Formats: sequence, C-alpha cells, structure tokens
Amino acid sequence: MRRKAVVAAALLTLAGPVAAVDDDTCVRIAKAVSDVELAMVGMGELGSARQELVSLRDATPSMRDELDAMVRVAEKAENSKPSEPSHPINTGEYDKADAEYQKKYREECGEL
Repeated sequence: MRRKAVVAAALLTLAGPVAAVDDDTCVRIAKAVSDVELAMVGMGELGSARQELVSLRDATPSMRDELDAMVRVAEKAENSKPSEPSHPINTGEYDKADAEYQKKYREECGEL
C-alpha cells in the first residue's frame, strides 16, 4: 500500500502542477488581459476591457494581486497615449505587471 502511495505521488510530481483555476475562467482571464493590452495601444475601448478584468479579478482570489496590477496599469493608460513617455508601456510598469501576471497564470492555469 505504501509503495502505491509513493508511486502515485511521484507520478503527480512528474505530471506537473495541477491547474487551480477552471479552464473556462482561465480562458476568460487570458481574453480579458489581451483585450486590455490591445486597448492600451488604441485598439479597443479601454474602459470596458478594464471592467471585465476587474470582474474576473474579484472572482479569482488566487490571482487577485496580479490581475489588480494589470488593472492599475490599465487605469494609468487611460490618461495617456502610447506615444507619450508617461504611458505604462513606456515606463516599464506594464512589463513588470505582465511578467507577474504571466508567472501566476502559468501556476494557476498552465501554459498560455
């Protein structure tokens, strides 16, 4: 019996992390982040894209901090154009928030 438990644990380790967030939510999060990113560079409506991300942030406690960072970046982008030095894409704020989001997404949902 003990040998079976050890083998099962080893197989789970080899299989990699188990997704903590359901597939549907993961797809919705990836789409919402993509919509925000496109809107930040003028290819969409930033307010509605950001609002969808807010609703997913509130519904996904395990990713709350990372999604909140993306929401804050989107809020800052609402007041500047992508060509301006103060835009989050140009200041590095977006890169930092995106790196944290990508890492957490892989932990919770698997690869993009």
